[in-house]
Amino acid sequence: MIPHNLLALDRLSLFCHFGGLFTVFIGLVLTMFNLINGDFTDIQVGIYIFAMGYALFKVGARLAQIVTEEKAKSNLL
Repeated sequence: MIPHNLLALDRLSLFCHFGGLFTVFIGLVLTMFNLINGDFTDIQVGIYIFAMGYALFKVGARLAQIVTEEKAKSNLL
């Protein structure tokens, strides 16, 4: 793989990790606030935000795995 493409994937992976962690945190906080306030009709919004953050985090993890494999493969050649 071309080195600048690996760098772009690595940066995208980092963005997905941090963005996912931030979104997971916001989803959990929103869900806890809704539970504390007894507003059970809006809990789904917090759960949805949490799930989207988790999915973004998992995308970042997969991208990091791909970058690691490509770096290892390029060093072997």
